[in-house]
Amino acid sequence: MKVLNNLREKIKAQIDVADEEVLKQINSILVPKRNKNDVVAYTIKGKPVTRKELESELLLAEKEIRAGNFITMEELENKFK
Repeated sequence: MKVLNNLREKIKAQIDVADEEVLKQINSILVPKRNKNDVVAYTIKGKPVTRKELESELLLAEKEIRAGNFITMEELENKFK
């Protein structure tokens, strides 16, 4: 654990004096690139949903809401009483 803490401190000190290019390289290692084909969710049946599919579904849902195609929570609750 002590070795790991020492390594962290050394890296923090190097980051504090690093130039922009080094920081960009470190960032590219630590932050994964997002791809439209990355699986970001699963349906209740276990089917993978990609980022592209999810974004498409969200846009469609927003259009439906703007068009007034929704029911309120109260209407939903009354439907199942």
